[in-house]
Amino acid sequence: VQTCALPICWGHDPLGIEVRQMVGAGVIYPGIPHISGQLAVQFVTNEKIDQNGIIRVGYPKSIVIDCNGGFFYPIALEGHVECRNMPQLGYFELEMARPLPPGQQAFAVTSMCPDQVREQNSFYIVVRNPLGQVVDAAMEVPGYKIIHGLKVSALDIIWGYANPGQQSVKIGRASCRERV
Repeated sequence: VQTCALPICWGHDPLGIEVRQMVGAGVIYPGIPHISGQLAVQFVTNEKIDQNGIIRVGYPKSIVIDCNGGFFYPIALEGHVECRNMPQLGYFELEMARPLPPGQQAFAVTSMCPDQVREQNSFYIVVRNPLGQVVDAAMEVPGYKIIHGLKVSALDIIWGYANPGQQSVKIGRASCRERV
């Protein structure tokens, strides 16, 4: 249905439009108050993003994010990645010196949850080309519920190597301390 009067037009589509979210978008993090851990972001993009492309991740402002230096984990991103955190605005951006190929992507930053998330507990992931145009996005990616009163502990981390058809060999061990 459409009606027009000279300079103004109105339109109505009774079916609406379909918005395709970025495939495989998700955010995983420790939902335990005041425990520092890695917040991992994953998504699948169908287009190649040229060098100097940007990934912006929006997060609840009450979650503390650190992505500088050793607090950033590139996982599937290659080359130099510059991270700028804007906690007052509730997002951080990654600028990639190398192109981002199509396919599954993942990276992590360091995070710490508050006693409770006071605003909407959701994230967004926006991929922009070097001109700043949005290429792909996922909005309102749900966050985890903050859980209180868990007694959390970790097993020792043990690593080694194994050759096919042979018994594995223990190389090292590191212990983790208990957290409440």
